[in-house]
Amino acid sequence: MKSIPTITAILFFLATPSFSQEAFDPAKMDPAYTNTLVKRVDKFLVDLNIRDVAQYDRVRDMVVRQYQEINWLEENTEAKIKDLKAQTEMETALRDAKTDAVKSKLEVELFRLHTRFIAGLQTELTPEQVDKIKDGMTYGVLERTYNGYLNLLPQLTPEQKRYILGNLLNARELAMDKGSSDEKHATFGKFKGRINNYISELGYDMKKAEMELKERAKAEKGKKE
Repeated sequence: MKSIPTITAILFFLATPSFSQEAFDPAKMDPAYTNTLVKRVDKFLVDLNIRDVAQYDRVRDMVVRQYQEINWLEENTEAKIKDLKAQTEMETALRDAKTDAVKSKLEVELFRLHTRFIAGLQTELTPEQVDKIKDGMTYGVLERTYNGYLNLLPQLTPEQKRYILGNLLNARELAMDKGSSDEKHATFGKFKGRINNYISELGYDMKKAEMELKERAKAEKGKKE
């Protein structure tokens, strides 16, 4: 599983030029893609209740640009990897090493981008509003998943709940930096696997818990009827 780069790697890569040959230019983005992003962002920004029009526009521009830059970085990385694969005369070990270096540099660039993005949001919004943007960019998976565990295992202790929530918060931070829906869900999936292993090691029977949840739901439905 990919994770945020180590401090040593970050310091090394921050001291080197960006792996991209040219700087990101939003004016060169496909207008249709930009319009799609604007509509997507508008859907979850409405929950922030930003009443100042100028502030709303600034925040929306920040989020749209974040999406654009993530996509741009990923496309650049894919192009470089494709170019390396085409260099069949290069020794396999060297080509693999260079490919790994390109992927590692992408992780550092995404970390840099993520840090700048969050800092920008914090100058405009409350912590609660920043969280709503994070949830909007990750389809609200954190809340649904966390509530799912609580419903499935109502006997969880406060410490166990903190472990589950902590992993989902980490998943959300990483998923924000993924360019596609599949990548975002896959990131949560990896952390859910870690959580499920943790739960199993504690002695919880997930299959039994699922059956008990169905019984509780059935009982609740019966009460309402």
